[in-house]
Amino acid sequence: MDVTQTRLRELFSYSPETRLFTRRVRTAWCTHVGDVIGGKGKDGKVLKIGVDGAYYTAHRLAHLYEHGEWPERAVFIDRVPAKVASESMTVGRLHDLFSLDPDTGVLTQRVRVCQRVKAGDTLGCKSRKGYLQVRVDGKSYKVSRIIWMYATGCWPTDQIDHRNGVRHDNCLANLREGGQTEQNQNQHVARSDSHTKEQGVGKHGSGFRARIVIGDERYIIGQYATRSEASEAYRLVKAVYHPFAKQGTV
Repeated sequence: MDVTQTRLRELFSYSPETRLFTRRVRTAWCTHVGDVIGGKGKDGKVLKIGVDGAYYTAHRLAHLYEHGEWPERAVFIDRVPAKVASESMTVGRLHDLFSLDPDTGVLTQRVRVCQRVKAGDTLGCKSRKGYLQVRVDGKSYKVSRIIWMYATGCWPTDQIDHRNGVRHDNCLANLREGGQTEQNQNQHVARSDSHTKEQGVGKHGSGFRARIVIGDERYIIGQYATRSEASEAYRLVKAVYHPFAKQGTV
């Protein structure tokens, strides 16, 4: 192995708490000081880092960085929560890369980072679930979470909910933090496997039953002769007990 602890510390900083390497010096036009570095290998699991033209597994480099010698045996590591890498991103880095229009939620590229992405490009690729996603320094993030950090200076501590239920509408006024309970409150259509096609309404005997989940408990609202009556009862109760629901849907 040619790389040494001295060379490693010249190029990178390493945090034992987050287990992340960041760049100390700029080594190419497309790299920046402070970048979180590392890419997954062919197996898609082990993180690898390039050093002077050769690639090494990140956990072995971490051992060399900390102890000054290569590990004699295999190094086993615990899984690190995915959001650790996200929290390592800085708002300064986002401001270097992007411009944001908070009224429209549109991110545009400030600088050219590769052949396919040039300054002035509008960013965001829609996922299968309808969210816009963008890549930052080789990693993919939801645009809503990037915009939240860009505007507030803090990585969101919870999920980001879209007030109007439109997942690709990322204007700042449409975004808010919320847990899974709040996210569920903002659901405004029936599940795809619903027989009645009405949220909170199910067939029961010769009539219909309206039910609602509040917190972790499911409550029966009542029994009704028609689907529309059950649906109306559900909407009235939802308006009271689901304050996170978007306006105009209850």
